[in-house]
Amino acid sequence: MKRHVNMIDQQRRTKGIDFDINPLLEELGLHEIIQTPVPCGITDDDAEEDAAEDRDAWN
Repeated sequence: MKRHVNMIDQQRRTKGIDFDINPLLEELGLHEIIQTPVPCGITDDDAEEDAAEDRDAWN
């Protein structure tokens, strides 16, 4: 599930897809992996580095 959340966050950053998965996670009782949604459409190198750091933190 953590990988799925990271994939959604990465799509928000790179493709600008605006989908907040947090309500679904809450409904499933997965409170420990709820994060603040990342801004949409950030495509600079810093965002990619942040995404890699986020993935490493969750794995």
